[in-house]
Amino acid sequence: MVLGLVSSVSVGLAIILVRNLWGYAYSNEKEVVEYIARMMPILAVTFLFDDLQCVLSGIVRGCGFQKIGAYVNLSAYYLVGIPAALYFAFVYHLGGMGCGSD
Repeated sequence: MVLGLVSSVSVGLAIILVRNLWGYAYSNEKEVVEYIARMMPILAVTFLFDDLQCVLSGIVRGCGFQKIGAYVNLSAYYLVGIPAALYFAFVYHLGGMGCGSD
């Protein structure tokens, strides 16, 4: 867990530190560069949670609880993730970055 945290925090810090430069790899337009710079902190947080999920999934698999891990993953996706996405999109009308809601 500690190695996973160190890895994800390191990648997250690197992403945040180069957020104002990363956009120039894709475009020279200032609007694109600024948009990518706004998205990078969100990406850094997703790296943190994705890394922790991968580590915990490996622990569950290594302990021999593959069925429990599968049930947790499926229920998190189908019972929590999809309804939450539908609720945020169609009830709160949050939209997403790049969908005209900026």
